Amino acid sequence: MVQRPSQPESATGKLVPPRLGRVFARERLFAELDLAVERPALWLGAAPGAGKSTLISSWLLTRQRRALWLQVDAGDADPATFMQSLDTLFRRTTETPLELPAFRADDLGDLPGLLRRRVRLYLAHLAPPWVLVFDNHQDLPADSALHAALAQALAELPLGVHWVFISRVAPPAPYARAFAQQQIALMDAQTLRFDDVETLALTCLHGRPAEMAAALASARGWVGGMTLMLLGSPSNATLPTPQAHERLFDYFAEEVLARMPADEQRALCAVAYLPGATGAMACALSGQPHVDPLLERLAAQSLFTDRREAASETVYVFHDLFSLFLRRRYERLHTPAECRALKQSAGLLLVANGQLQAGLQRLIEAQCWPEVTTLLQEHAAAYVVEGRTEALRRAIDSLPDEHLGALRYWRGLCALDTDPVAALNDLELAHARSAAAHDVDGQLAAAAAAATALVGLGRIKALDRWVAVLDTHAARAAVVQAEEVEMRLVPGLLATVVYRVPWHPLAEALAERAERLLHWEFAPGQRLLLGSLAFHLLWRGHVSRLERIVLRVDALCADESAAPATLMRWWSVAILVKTLLGHHASALVDAERALALVDAEPSVAGQRAAVELQAMIVALARIDVQAARRHLNNAAVALHPDQAVERATLEHQRGILALLEDDRPTALRMMRESVASGRKGGFPMREHIALIGNALAAASGDEHAEATALLDAVFAHPFHAECRWHHWIAGAVAAYAALRHGDDSAVLAHLRSALGVARAHGYRHGPMLFACGDMMSRLMNLALQHGIEADVARDIVLRNQLKAPPHAGPAWPWAIRIHALGGWQIERSDGPLASGRKESKRLIELLHLLVSQGLTPLAQDQAADTLWPDADGDAARNALDNAVHRLRKWLGGEDRIVLRHGAMALNRERCWSDVQALEAALDRLESGAPADAAAQVQVQVQEVRQLWRGALLPGDERAEIVTRRNALQRRVQVALAIGQSLPDR
Repeated sequence: MVQRPSQPESATGKLVPPRLGRVFARERLFAELDLAVERPALWLGAAPGAGKSTLISSWLLTRQRRALWLQVDAGDADPATFMQSLDTLFRRTTETPLELPAFRADDLGDLPGLLRRRVRLYLAHLAPPWVLVFDNHQDLPADSALHAALAQALAELPLGVHWVFISRVAPPAPYARAFAQQQIALMDAQTLRFDDVETLALTCLHGRPAEMAAALASARGWVGGMTLMLLGSPSNATLPTPQAHERLFDYFAEEVLARMPADEQRALCAVAYLPGATGAMACALSGQPHVDPLLERLAAQSLFTDRREAASETVYVFHDLFSLFLRRRYERLHTPAECRALKQSAGLLLVANGQLQAGLQRLIEAQCWPEVTTLLQEHAAAYVVEGRTEALRRAIDSLPDEHLGALRYWRGLCALDTDPVAALNDLELAHARSAAAHDVDGQLAAAAAAATALVGLGRIKALDRWVAVLDTHAARAAVVQAEEVEMRLVPGLLATVVYRVPWHPLAEALAERAERLLHWEFAPGQRLLLGSLAFHLLWRGHVSRLERIVLRVDALCADESAAPATLMRWWSVAILVKTLLGHHASALVDAERALALVDAEPSVAGQRAAVELQAMIVALARIDVQAARRHLNNAAVALHPDQAVERATLEHQRGILALLEDDRPTALRMMRESVASGRKGGFPMREHIALIGNALAAASGDEHAEATALLDAVFAHPFHAECRWHHWIAGAVAAYAALRHGDDSAVLAHLRSALGVARAHGYRHGPMLFACGDMMSRLMNLALQHGIEADVARDIVLRNQLKAPPHAGPAWPWAIRIHALGGWQIERSDGPLASGRKESKRLIELLHLLVSQGLTPLAQDQAADTLWPDADGDAARNALDNAVHRLRKWLGGEDRIVLRHGAMALNRERCWSDVQALEAALDRLESGAPADAAAQVQVQVQEVRQLWRGALLPGDERAEIVTRRNALQRRVQVALAIGQSLPDR
């Protein structure tokens, strides 16, 4: 998996704690913090200037606790940005290299799950104890889904790991449950107020006389106000009665600022428009060449200025209250035009220093719409590549409608996976704008994204509009572009082709391009790419490429950090492909894991119907009727009435189940309904496979006219011309329909076609084909008898463990093949028979008895008496049971010998013997009508002559064998005599 390009570390120093200036240890509160760490988290909530960050920083330093510090800002409203900040923070802290999966589009729908998995990875690389601080947590919007993610992640924290949320506001609603479960301790403004002892210590810290401590009472223990009073007000100052902290802060801040030179005042007001500034940035924005010493002095005095070390530079960050005061002061003293100009300069400076998001925010505040539009157009692709679609969408939403222009496309792209309806509206307008400007690339990009939205919404027929765009600009669509462009273009165009016009001439080229884009998991609309590609490869017969993709999917599904939605998307492809390719055991494992995930994860609960249908197709392929019916019932309950494609699938699979149960009227009815639903859904593949299923059900019910008409429609359908997989399925169904209808020449013709495709592309399976009784057994037997792709037919029999149909001959790939005429020879298809002491003489004697019986079952009592004549009844029967068990094991399976009604016989569906074959040939000859043509009788005699290679089991002189030998020989002599009496041809 390719990682998203990392952004440069922010110049605000957001990943480092503030460097402390004048502070002292507040042991009273340190003791409370020591107790608070017994819970996973602490919420430190109070108004600005209450000393929250200073308290936590000094406590961590005093207690020598390992600390990770994240300065939350407005940019973290974008989940990808927030997660990237956390990832960067932990990568810098862990003792071992920390490899983390990229942020994917699926993660947006399950941020709690994403963060829980992330925390487990962090913990695996950073052992406790440590503390993670989220400073200025109030800057995360109250409606952000990240709050729920953070609250739920607290359950993952072990003893020794503690999170601290520093905020000006009360905890938002998502934290309520964590508080109720006592996972979060609370420390509020009342607790943070300085008492008399601490007030005195603060006074002395700032070098003021102890007597001044009493004059600080008007600040009511608020450290922000007291600090400013100490720095700027004499002990006998007349103070306003504070009605709010901000008024008190502004009063004293104004007094402190008034003691500075005018140029320093202007410089500080300018720097306040930066979230954080290096000395160079402060000089550039303020126009003052000597701002560095001023900022350093403020930091040393703890005058609401933090000094942080970011990379190789020192970054100065004003306290929010101080920054807000400075900006208000500037805006009070300057014209709106001057304020706008400063915000614009600050925004452009931030952008130039790599802080695009912060710069955009300032430019948006200044309503510099042309600059904002230009920047977003320049950087939109990078936002998408980095997975920061939410940040891009929020920025675009800030623009007035008249400035949206080409940005509508990017906003629609950002909403593809979260709100496809809204995305479609933007994309349609974006296409219209590109068409008016004769912008071909813009039209194709909008068409591709719109198609992705439509497929996600299940509105397949509406793709026709975008098919027309693709056809109009096919030459440009065929040009391979940079991967960043391909990832926005190819998934939607391939989906358009696969779901609506799979015969399109660009289909194969788009599939090849798509195969090179599978690593772009985080790109918008990528949810469709894997499925679209898998469908195409299966249909076109690229089985080897498909197998490689399945192996890759298996590796991806082993990633425990993957989002549930991502796993479901991967499994939905893997289950279907594995089932159709015959990997039934692996498909079953995937289906069970998918069902377990649907049960456990609310974020994917809406996929219940689709997963049940996937599990059902596996059950059908495994001929597990009970499981198939259970999954059918579950899917029917969960299926949404508007899901036409899934409804067609359910009806089709219900029809297959009816075929398995030999309920032919129900099968025909369900397959007819599947055709109607398939046509309504507008998905050609679903319509085509429904037609084939309907034809099979009609043929099995001897509705020959209907089957013929349906097969004509199948072969005439445009999808049939391109889909090699359906050539295999439809060819086999057509052969079966001809067999039921008695058209022998058509049977063989369709068999040649179906098996030729199977040979060329490696097709050997397909649940529908093996659900209709002995259909495939009979067809493969005919293929073997007539030499039609015999190797393929034999492989199909063995892979699917088909039972031999009546009258199957030596060409059938029998599990066991026994020759007992003229000698003794036994072969096992899956390898040589084991030889050794365990294969005792008594086992061979039992097998001789079974073989010599031919078509007549051997009574168990007779076998026991023959083989153990000296044992009493129970002992002989026990010995026989043990011998039968050992013989089955030696022959390779329980199904090699069947027991019915007190008799046993070789299973004629698994085992072939020349004795059984000879007796069957003799029965056909002896039961022939007098009117049978001499040529037919001659053929039957010739069959007897070929099988008769000598006496039955020569050398075995037991009475039972001798009796069977003589009886069989007399029948053969009669048959050969009949042959000699026939006139020469």
